[in-house]
Amino acid sequence: MMKKMIGLPTQEGYDFIDSRKIVRCEAEGAYTCIHFTDRKKYIVSKNLKEFEVILDPTQFCRVHHSHLVNLEFVIKYYKGKGGVIELEDGVQIEVSVRKKNDFLDKYTLQKK
Repeated sequence: MMKKMIGLPTQEGYDFIDSRKIVRCEAEGAYTCIHFTDRKKYIVSKNLKEFEVILDPTQFCRVHHSHLVNLEFVIKYYKGKGGVIELEDGVQIEVSVRKKNDFLDKYTLQKK
């Protein structure tokens, strides 16, 4: 599989990273905290919507106002009003009621 590189702005310039190593992106006001498979985190001065636009929509899904997740790392979905997903690193994230159907549609398409 081909690498899908994106450039993350830093004080020195840009760090180019493989987007497949992103587990999730979490909104922090006007910033986004990006969590990686090696448990490193980047805080970037771009909002979550910008990452939703540049990251592959077949690989990433906005499950909540403040969370964009990589479907490759979702291991469980717990039913509920919106539900909760669990990622490989043990983190649990609430799925908003408005995003539930989109998540379930994307996830089931992803795993076919």
